[in-house]
Amino acid sequence: MKDDKIQVNLKVDGRMYMLKVKRDEEVFIRRAAAIADREIRQLKSRHLFDGEADAAVLVLIKQLVERLMLEDECEAFSEKLKEKTGAILKELDTP
Repeated sequence: MKDDKIQVNLKVDGRMYMLKVKRDEEVFIRRAAAIADREIRQLKSRHLFDGEADAAVLVLIKQLVERLMLEDECEAFSEKLKEKTGAILKELDTP
């Protein structure tokens, strides 16, 4: 299958960025850019920064923390699901 890439233009914190992305990733790229833009603007309105990168780094850290927390929740859920499935299968095998 051909690698179907498209060019997207994104505006984050007043700056334009052009990226080539897979067509099926476009919606996620645009959502991520919108979140980054919103959070950078919020941080900049509440704090003084030495440079533009400071706000971007804080947004990145915040988003990574949220992702890691979700991964932990998914892992815990997956383990509970395996336990419950095992218990159900055990009950079904019992005469």
